[in-house]
Amino acid sequence: MDATFRYAKFIDETNYEVLPKEVVEITKTFILDTFACVIAGSTAPGCREIVEEVRDWGGREDSTILIHGEKVPVHHATLLNSVMAHALDLDDCHDMNANHVYNAVLGAGLALAEMKNGLSGKDFITAVALGVDISCRIANACEHFYGWHPAAVYSVFGAAATASKILQLNEEETINTFGIAYSQTGGTFQSNIDGALVKRMQPGLNARGAVMGSFMAKRGISGPQDVLEGRCGFFNLYQRGTYNPRELTDDLGKRFEGVNDSIKPYPCCRCNHAAVDAALEIAKNNDMSPENIDHIDVYVTAHCHRVTGRPFELEGDPQVYAQFCIPYTVTASLLRKDLFISDFDEKAIRDPNIKKVATRVKVIPDEDVPLSTPTIIKMGPSTVNVTMKDGNVLSKRVEFPRGDPRNPMTFDDVIQKLRKCLPYSLHPLNERKIEKGIEMIGELEEIDDVRKIIPNFCR
Repeated sequence: MDATFRYAKFIDETNYEVLPKEVVEITKTFILDTFACVIAGSTAPGCREIVEEVRDWGGREDSTILIHGEKVPVHHATLLNSVMAHALDLDDCHDMNANHVYNAVLGAGLALAEMKNGLSGKDFITAVALGVDISCRIANACEHFYGWHPAAVYSVFGAAATASKILQLNEEETINTFGIAYSQTGGTFQSNIDGALVKRMQPGLNARGAVMGSFMAKRGISGPQDVLEGRCGFFNLYQRGTYNPRELTDDLGKRFEGVNDSIKPYPCCRCNHAAVDAALEIAKNNDMSPENIDHIDVYVTAHCHRVTGRPFELEGDPQVYAQFCIPYTVTASLLRKDLFISDFDEKAIRDPNIKKVATRVKVIPDEDVPLSTPTIIKMGPSTVNVTMKDGNVLSKRVEFPRGDPRNPMTFDDVIQKLRKCLPYSLHPLNERKIEKGIEMIGELEEIDDVRKIIPNFCR
């Protein structure tokens, strides 16, 4: 039996009371983190243009565009909020499978909860936790990476699960939702390679497809049934038949994969983060003037080398290129002793001092990671060696990047991240409302209607 059938039953039967306390707390932390990412992403290149385009389309006023405040059809709100959350590559990342899941799951969940005229905090947490768990289980089962965009493709299943739960679909309707959503799934890593702005849209496009699929299924439209393991199902089509089926359903309902997700402190590809952590540690107590640095060697895993090991040459969109370039992120971290949103403005990226040092950075794949298996997704460890002009070598090794469950960021850490994002909001947000929104998310299981949270994150 295809795992989709197990998931449909799991979604239908699971309620808040069976969620472990740890899952509830982690889910709330990641929900807050995603709001922080939306705030900052509202000014990211491409986001305003997409909002303006959707405004021109018109339609029913179902669900709110966060930050902006106006309402649009539910599937458009899903797209826009997801795109803003993912735009700066500041949103969560599951370090073992490169899945960015919350932008799509929360984008779909909020839009549907609002359109449905309300949902309790407990029910919302449950729907989000289920979507995250299923999306990450599917991602964990993948054993190879063939060039499609993981965050885009995995996200469709999480959004489909969350939509099915919120709309209270029966098992047959949920299976059809997965099938219709899968029929619309797309996403290519070529956008990352070419530095294309559509990279940040891909998870949102699939989340929108999942929401549309849920309404079609409710209308009686059928989709493929053996979505994951069928002859032309996900694993045969995207994984060429190679996958680990145990990851799909082992301990289903007992182990929730969201506890292994990571929060990102820096707005760039997660493959940069261990190296950035190391660079920031080196920069703390040392003079990192460009004229004092001779060259820099950065040792990373094979996966991180392939994704972010390219030289500093700025092709395509400068921001997207820099987000996937360790020579840039390490150099900026050393010279500025921080790495956040303003460091990915084009002017900051083209800083002559950055170029002076970044061209001296060599990224080297760690020999301990077998290069014959380029699809192993492993975000750490990373070692940064900075050789100074006087011959002194400053070195730091980081095993697990900050935000990893083994080096976690707390709810309070995420509050600080959110406050750090506020200056980048497209529209000024009321500080008292923001604090109220933070408080409500912290007590989400006590909230009778999640719609009450939304105005606190709008102008």
